[in-house]
Amino acid sequence: MTTAASAPLSRDVKVIGLVGSAHVVSHFFQLALPPLFPILKDDLGVSYAALGLLSTVFFIASAVTQPAMGFLVDRIGARRVLIIGITLLGLSYLMMGLLPTYPAFIVLAAIGGVGNSVFHPADYSILTASVSERRLGRAYSAHTVGGNVGWTLAPIVMIALATVIGWQSALISIGIAGLALGAFLTWRGSLLRDESDAHRRSEGDGDGGSRTTGFAFLFNASILASFIFFMFLAMGQFGIQSFSVTALNTVYGVDLALAGSALTTYLAAGAIGTIVGGIAADRVRDPGMIVAVTFAITVLIFVAMGGLELPFWAMFTGFALTGFAMGVAMPSRDLIVKRATPAGATGRVFGFVYSGLDIGGTITPVLFGTFMDLGRPHWLYHTVALLIFAAICSVLVVRQRTGGASG
Repeated sequence: MTTAASAPLSRDVKVIGLVGSAHVVSHFFQLALPPLFPILKDDLGVSYAALGLLSTVFFIASAVTQPAMGFLVDRIGARRVLIIGITLLGLSYLMMGLLPTYPAFIVLAAIGGVGNSVFHPADYSILTASVSERRLGRAYSAHTVGGNVGWTLAPIVMIALATVIGWQSALISIGIAGLALGAFLTWRGSLLRDESDAHRRSEGDGDGGSRTTGFAFLFNASILASFIFFMFLAMGQFGIQSFSVTALNTVYGVDLALAGSALTTYLAAGAIGTIVGGIAADRVRDPGMIVAVTFAITVLIFVAMGGLELPFWAMFTGFALTGFAMGVAMPSRDLIVKRATPAGATGRVFGFVYSGLDIGGTITPVLFGTFMDLGRPHWLYHTVALLIFAAICSVLVVRQRTGGASG
């Protein structure tokens, strides 16, 4: 695969900053509406279930269109697709502020979801082709952390804006900000190279269309194993992020606020682990082994949490350790996919593989909810351990197929 092997540090930092800012904004938009639901319920005259449907429509539209966006990235270029996605997101929220009716929100949520679908295939295509090989782990790390920053900022900023200028003006403001970022990326776009047909033609490679036709990559065992890995990973992560607080409250009678602090610790430790993992991924030449070892540690901790009568402080420590371990694995997770990707197919492969996260997140909600209804919260930890173990098996398949450590 083509990478900017000798790019100077200053250029890499600029590229990572541009792509990272886009990822911050994309995750910000994902959670921009939910903090406003109590206000929108009265002003739009709809139920919370109807408002929740807005998020469902957004993410279904994103999941359905993401693989197609990967093909588009490889055909016309990641920079163009990224700018189109940010523009669609900005316009959708701008129009929500200008058209405050529920039917309009449904249509605009779908448009916003299509805009959201571009980021993984476009971002990873740009980072892989633009950033030096020796800094890719840290680039992927910064990208992941940027998304978490966007999620963190969304409720704080949206509530503050809605309080000061009203929810309609708040939506208009973030919509304008999204459009402004799209304009800025257009201005600085020369920094964002990729390996698409369009980009290779502009650099003098005359056979620009020979590598991005067909669906052959779907029959690549490494790509399919990577997709399965992401699906199992999402299933396990969903269980912890969505039901761990309920499990702690049910099993130990822990106050909800204290139980929530355990989840917050898990997420914060994950962010720290991701930063550490970016450094490790650039120094250890076997990303598959990093994922396998950190996930194995996670499995053992979750088995202990589900099978032993541990005091709350031990459970709290377990959440911190598993969050850190999972975070360390994230940059190597992305390097595994990069290594399995055929030349000229970065957009398609990342678009397809990352759709496994969306699919995995839709499979387990009812299962984990049933555990809670049956009064069996311990099963949550055992099932998560099993899912993470399945993810390890998938990683080892990819590692074997791609030759383990690189030279």
